[in-house]
Amino acid sequence: HLRTLEKGVTISFDRMGLDGILGMPRDIERYPVLIGLIAAGYAKQITISHDYVATFLGRAFDLRSAFPNLVNYYPTHLFKNVIPVLKKAGMVDAIVRFCNENATKLADDWMTQLVSGNTRAMESRSRPC
Repeated sequence: HLRTLEKGVTISFDRMGLDGILGMPRDIERYPVLIGLIAAGYAKQITISHDYVATFLGRAFDLRSAFPNLVNYYPTHLFKNVIPVLKKAGMVDAIVRFCNENATKLADDWMTQLVSGNTRAMESRSRPC
């Protein structure tokens, strides 16, 4: 992460809550890394997110039925679990940045690329790290 951040790139901690499935690390393993990077001054270059699929091909979809240990797979996971961990670690300013500044900047960047017709740039920025 550090070498990427040092180049000025924005990284994302995506798929929070998919603890241990699909090759994802557990959230408990991610927290110290995320907190350490924020403490090192990289909050402006970090986003956090998670995936939640409520329907698939028009049918109700519950990943937890296939993976019963997947207890944090629900739409409000970031707000109920991740943000409180960051608050407890004293990362309140970073939380504000995640929820406001970083998300707004990324949305503005995407909209600029979309309006300009530069979809190639959008595709390259959407690849996971």
